[in-house]
Amino acid sequence: MAMLEVNNLHVYYGVIHALKGISFKVDQGEVIALIGANGAGKTTTLQTVTGLLPAKQGSIVFEGKDITKDAGHGQGSDEQAQADRHGRAFHGPVPHLCQRNI
Repeated sequence: MAMLEVNNLHVYYGVIHALKGISFKVDQGEVIALIGANGAGKTTTLQTVTGLLPAKQGSIVFEGKDITKDAGHGQGSDEQAQADRHGRAFHGPVPHLCQRNI
């Protein structure tokens, strides 16, 4: 079983369809990178997976639990932190996941 599975994820900013069916999995101990041009959806993907943005469609499964529609998912909490490119931390609900813009 993968530690994280993202399946057919769709995210909107108002009427703008920002993510169109992205899917991937991350196994325990695996390191992955999202690579793409500006505006490709890297940050939107990570913000959705970590609960800072809501998914319109698809699923996010973390350690076997579907967290897509969990209470608090999309609101952030103190259980998870991300750092922006300037090193400033902000928090979300998924432990053990961290976004770093390098």
